[in-house]
Amino acid sequence: MRALAQPAAVARGLEARRYQVAAALAMAEAAGEGRSTELRLPPGTGKTIVANMAALAYRSLRPACRVVLVAPRRALAAQHGHYATWSYPAMRSVLVNDERVSRPHRLSAACEKSDLIIGLPGQLASSMSNLAISPEVTASIGLVLVDEFDEFLTEDFEIEGPLVRCEQDFQRMLAALPANAVLALMSGSAPGALSGHEPNIRRLAEFIEATWQPLVVAPSSRSYARYAPTARVAFVTVRDAEAVALDEAVGTDLILALQRLEDEIGLFDSDRVMRLLPGIMSGKIELIPVFGRMVPVSARIRTCCAAIQGAINRYSWLYEDLFDGYEAAMQDVFLRNAEGDLLKVERHQFTHRPASDNHQPRPRGKTEALLRLVAQRRGQRGVVMVRYVRLAQFIAGQLQAARVPVELLHGGLHDPEREEALKRFRTGAGSVLVMTRDTGKRGLDLPEADYVILFSPKTREATVWQELNRIRSTVAITKDSYVLVYGGTGEAARAGDLAELMRASGRAYQINWIEPDNACA
Repeated sequence: MRALAQPAAVARGLEARRYQVAAALAMAEAAGEGRSTELRLPPGTGKTIVANMAALAYRSLRPACRVVLVAPRRALAAQHGHYATWSYPAMRSVLVNDERVSRPHRLSAACEKSDLIIGLPGQLASSMSNLAISPEVTASIGLVLVDEFDEFLTEDFEIEGPLVRCEQDFQRMLAALPANAVLALMSGSAPGALSGHEPNIRRLAEFIEATWQPLVVAPSSRSYARYAPTARVAFVTVRDAEAVALDEAVGTDLILALQRLEDEIGLFDSDRVMRLLPGIMSGKIELIPVFGRMVPVSARIRTCCAAIQGAINRYSWLYEDLFDGYEAAMQDVFLRNAEGDLLKVERHQFTHRPASDNHQPRPRGKTEALLRLVAQRRGQRGVVMVRYVRLAQFIAGQLQAARVPVELLHGGLHDPEREEALKRFRTGAGSVLVMTRDTGKRGLDLPEADYVILFSPKTREATVWQELNRIRSTVAITKDSYVLVYGGTGEAARAGDLAELMRASGRAYQINWIEPDNACA
């Protein structure tokens, strides 16, 4: 166990902290006794370091056993692979990536020589099933480190209610492992640590406890207080009359679509049906619950559901400035009141739509506010997170036109392209990294950044916390985070709900609401 105190990384300026060593030892010892564990550490406090130390410690207890480390995304798996090679070269590791999977003989040889096997669950499951990872190697796996494990849990809305299950590839991997292999679950937003803060968190925590009964490893917050993450968040209220009118027009579309569904099936719980929409549209759900009875999903009902889903999607496109070709004006429309009577009211409705919902970029107030924010912080490194690749490309072009050094990162890039873009950002002065949120929500550390801008708020507080902490804002070095919000729209109400969840979470947030021109005041 002494090897834990002196990883090769120490010689390169990265020293293991006492709480990291203690957590790694606790995980390894529990695994040696055949017990699964759950590590609870906030983002930025060194889960990657703990994972590698736990692997090394477990190998010292069970030298005949191998360790597997799985991550939900390629970038995070690659990060673990680089760190393992860099910090503990004596512990032989292999990263199971696309190149190795395409050459099964080389993969098999590499795994036979390795103590630590790193990859995505789907790739590992397939490699074990097609024997690219030999049965002998598979049989020797004793510990599976699962980073950001809550991303491998899904909550499906079934007729009976919410159902928590393991993601399919993760379940395939578990099925291929030896029966005596144990898990070490790691996450910066472990459901057990957040229980009670959001409606679905309790169900996830109960599923984890019932499935694995893990020993909780939770270092005292005092031990990492200096490194603890904090987020100084400014919700930037963007005033745009056109966005407000379009927002109401989308709302009119949604109300009318819900009314058409009501005409087909009678009164129904709209919130519940909207949660079931993915299953209805895919054909997985064939019956809709309607207050005590079940209605078969007909073609007409599916058409109504498609209209509801289309309106929901248009909200996202509007809030991300991807709403070109839409125009709205006040018009009379017949809407039902609480008693079911149709009343004529005046609301914004669409007077013109594009031929198809191809959501092309259309800069409005948010794009202008973002460009002003970046200009006000010229000379500093910033990160801009958006939902869609098309918007990321457009924003990058706008910044280039303003002569701001910019790098672009999204899931459509190959690994070498992503790595080069990150390298240029980290070494370039005053550059801005524009990235899609699915690329950077977890596992991508950007401590070189001075600030981060989220183009729109999300509804889950835990997801936003992860995104904001990509720039490693801590108690010692607090950085600025901005969330752009269209004032007077449904997005503003969503942002208000998010702010309340932030305050109730117990995390270290500093929250205020500002206008774009006061962002740097």
